[in-house]
Amino acid sequence: MKGVLKPLWLLAFLTVILAGAACGKKGPPFLPKAPFTLVVTQPEAVWHEGVLTLTGEVLTQENQPHPGQVAGCRVYYAHFALDDAPCEGCPVSYHGYREIRGTVVKGGIFESRVNIHPSPGVHYLEIRLIAPDGRLGPGSERLRMVLREVE
Repeated sequence: MKGVLKPLWLLAFLTVILAGAACGKKGPPFLPKAPFTLVVTQPEAVWHEGVLTLTGEVLTQENQPHPGQVAGCRVYYAHFALDDAPCEGCPVSYHGYREIRGTVVKGGIFESRVNIHPSPGVHYLEIRLIAPDGRLGPGSERLRMVLREVE
């Protein structure tokens, strides 16, 4: 009888230890938020009197009409000298960004004015919309602007 109790005690001990390790919080007890899929398509940029005006159409990543609210946008930018610009399609490291809060989308059309100093060279820009809760949408197509001289 004594030989049977020893394995039972060992089994009970392992059960308590393993059950304790299996209990507890493994992750958040709620579903993650749906991704924010609004994106600026066909972006365009024009510099006029030191202010950059960005425009485009707002769609979901599935090319559906704009279904949600937008709290603003984030514009990433990089500037390179004319003779030091990366090749077309090469990766670009953005130097910073400007965040614009407020109404930037009306009726599926994106428009925003950004205060970025227009200096001669090659400028790269990318736009990401911001959801009301702060989530960022996917990046727009990369814009490339070449300024030979400043207005």
